[in-house]
Amino acid sequence: MSKLDFSDLKDEYTALLNGMEVSTVVKEVKALTSAIGKIKNNQEQYKKVMQRTGVPWPVVGIIHSLEANCDLTLHLHNGNPLTARTKDVPSGRPPTGSPPFDWVDSAVDALIMPEHFLDKVKDWPIERIAYELEKYNGFGYRLQNTGVNTPYLWSFTNRYTKGKFIADHVFDAKQKSGQPGAMALLKILGDEGITVAGNSVGGGVGNAVGGTVIDGVSSNDCAKTKPLETGLFLASGPFELHATATSPPADDPDVVEEDQPCLKIGEVGLMWEIEVQSDPKRRGFARGGMFKPLIPDAAIDIDGFAQMCLNAARFSGTSAHHLVAVADAETGIQNVAAIQGDEVGPFLFTSGDWNTLIADGTTGLNARGRFNPLAQPFVAAKAAVADAKVLQPALPTRLPTSAELFLAHLVGADHAVQILSNPAASFQTSIKSEIGAADFAILSAVRPWLFGTEIDVKSALERIARRMDFGYDRADGLFMRVEPDFDPGTSSGFAGNLCTMATKEWDFFGDNTFDLAGATTKAGHREAEPGFFERIGTYWRVVGDPNSDGRTNKAWSAAFISFCVKGCGAANKFHESARHSVYISQAIRDFNDKAEVAYWCQRLTDHKPKAGDIICWAREDGVDYDHQKDGVYDGHCDIVVEVRGDQIDVIGGNVGNSVTKRTFALDAGGFVKGGKFQGELLFAIMENRLP
Repeated sequence: MSKLDFSDLKDEYTALLNGMEVSTVVKEVKALTSAIGKIKNNQEQYKKVMQRTGVPWPVVGIIHSLEANCDLTLHLHNGNPLTARTKDVPSGRPPTGSPPFDWVDSAVDALIMPEHFLDKVKDWPIERIAYELEKYNGFGYRLQNTGVNTPYLWSFTNRYTKGKFIADHVFDAKQKSGQPGAMALLKILGDEGITVAGNSVGGGVGNAVGGTVIDGVSSNDCAKTKPLETGLFLASGPFELHATATSPPADDPDVVEEDQPCLKIGEVGLMWEIEVQSDPKRRGFARGGMFKPLIPDAAIDIDGFAQMCLNAARFSGTSAHHLVAVADAETGIQNVAAIQGDEVGPFLFTSGDWNTLIADGTTGLNARGRFNPLAQPFVAAKAAVADAKVLQPALPTRLPTSAELFLAHLVGADHAVQILSNPAASFQTSIKSEIGAADFAILSAVRPWLFGTEIDVKSALERIARRMDFGYDRADGLFMRVEPDFDPGTSSGFAGNLCTMATKEWDFFGDNTFDLAGATTKAGHREAEPGFFERIGTYWRVVGDPNSDGRTNKAWSAAFISFCVKGCGAANKFHESARHSVYISQAIRDFNDKAEVAYWCQRLTDHKPKAGDIICWAREDGVDYDHQKDGVYDGHCDIVVEVRGDQIDVIGGNVGNSVTKRTFALDAGGFVKGGKFQGELLFAIMENRLP
């Protein structure tokens, strides 16, 4: 147990906190932003711990960040897995119960165990937080006279430069902590308005700067919003639904409960004609004075929203990270309304844009779906795909960036094309001339972070990109929580995710496998079987065909590749298509132009295969690397999922009417052996360029 009391250290903490500044080094700012996003994403779990211990949830979150990177599968004590009692110090925790442990139960034990007793702390000023967190980690930096402020508290601030313990009782003065410290995290939480015991966490830690700031752009920069009015109403109590405005009370009244939303249709004197949003809906009349607007909570089920972004991105063939980043830049992912105009929801959809996007019926949503924050990602994904197709012809050597897509989201893709044509022009003037003064006045009033200062188009795009970077970091934390296997931190980035996704599809189809000679070594399920032809339908949707599936007489291998590549976050850096030749030819051009895209297509003799690459075939004569027939020919592609010795394993769709794994030989130099196999020419390899 520590011999240092809070009273011994309070004044020192106060002195260190006064004038403390958080790092502005880009790498450290990004790490801080990521950590803050994870803490905020997990806050519901931390609040459960707070209810049982009294420890403020931000403090719980910071400990979790420092001990386990906010991973809810690990003990709060020290980051050991919940599948067993802790092995590292403190070992053998929790002492009761059986693994696997519930995270909240384990976290409560970590906070109230002997030596910590955090449930006994009743007052949480910033200095007390600093003391309890340093005590939680241990006073080794003090007791061993290192001369260094503990990085557990002060890393990523001007109160710490270098020096850390690299093992128990082994201090290295030259090593620097790469983990955000507790005081830096507290500062940013305070800047974002998160409080402890009613006081800003940032209180006493310098001036608030409106969130993390990079190059003048803050993670708090969002549209100006107000509470969302849905157009629905709730009554002050149960009431009778009358057949007409003048109907007398009925002997057997149709009673509507006060928690049932009602849509106002019109007025007849003091009576409202309403539609009760029941199942089925009922129409009638009631006295209007009893109703008040239904204003939903601005807070969104963030886990549900993240999952819907993943689902929508897979359905439409766009980037889930992009969807989260757009909503984060617009509203901070809240269910609100713009202060002017009729934009609502996390993506701030206007009624006109929403109704246009749902008109073809493919989303299955109606006009009122605009008020459902968990429905909006599906329409946002559809919009992103449609906008990319409009922007693409104006960008012949590359795909649209997320910033360009965000611009299209704001003003419409056709207007965005014109604005992008002159990057040196005034951003404000260009938009005003495209959409008109009235619409520009609303757009600029709602988004002063983007329109408040006169800048050119190029600078505006850079500003948008910086703001969306915060959203991409937030998306990483969200996706780690709702789909741990999707998290890039659990695999080798994009390539690892792609191999995992392709392998999962192969597993789903029963592991259909061909050997080096092309013989079947294990038979899986076929494309037309029930439960499997529908799966192929999900591949087709990525390339814009909602009507095809495994029973449609169409080759689906390119749709499979597009499904996998786009589903792993390639976003607008990959040109999805129902024809392999489209993205093969594009990747050849991208290689020649050295474009910043997902894939460069090279000759087999110029690039050794690695997991995540794609091998390319021609299924008709007259096609090779130098003869691409304008990108219109029959082809095929497979994803490289493993490279070992002198062989590679690849997975492709519509091979043997299934998702199939095949093995191919490498030459003595480690390159893929080209040539004809069963009448098809293996002639190129697409190198993955994504981290």
